[in-house]
Amino acid sequence: LYSCLSWFPSSDGKTEASFVLSSNGFHSDWWFGTGTATQRDLTRPDEGDVRDPWHRFSLYQLRAYARMFHDVGGPFRVLTGVGAQGNAVRVLDNTLLAQQLDQGGHFVGVDGSVYATVEIGAQIDTRDARLDPVHGGLLTGVAQGNIGQIDGFGAFGRLAADLRGYLGSPRGEVVLGGEVAVQMNFGEVPFYELGVLAGFEAQPRVLT
Repeated sequence: LYSCLSWFPSSDGKTEASFVLSSNGFHSDWWFGTGTATQRDLTRPDEGDVRDPWHRFSLYQLRAYARMFHDVGGPFRVLTGVGAQGNAVRVLDNTLLAQQLDQGGHFVGVDGSVYATVEIGAQIDTRDARLDPVHGGLLTGVAQGNIGQIDGFGAFGRLAADLRGYLGSPRGEVVLGGEVAVQMNFGEVPFYELGVLAGFEAQPRVLT
């Protein structure tokens, strides 16, 4: 389920408010462990095939976000947002995650989590069109903080930068696009959030 509403409170169109409510269910999400020092037996069960659940776990999420975008002049835009998210994890039997937990491993958020989010950011947007650009670029910088019930009371955050560029033919029949993104996580990040990029145009689970 994904519902989105955009609202322009001013007639000049310089300010946009967006509201998102989504529920995501990943019955067989991926998990391969983290770090080269992680103790794990990568041998799959004898009866398994390439579709076996050895690297799987289940994740269910409910998200609600409200965000504000405001043009401050030229290609510059400032962004802010607040949100809330709940996560429920189910560890599947006979999987790598279950094995690591049995061996005493600790993974932030494995018992689920509920937290609030605050985001601030800025953009430089030289695209000729927001939805279907032919040329130009978009640079976004975002700082995100999350706080709530994460293995007790906890917090984590992200700093992210995203650069996108577009170059099209004179009539726009062919458009080449590219993207470079970098991110730094800090704090007690839930293990299922390690592969998620922060950002106002990012989709959940984009790296998994």
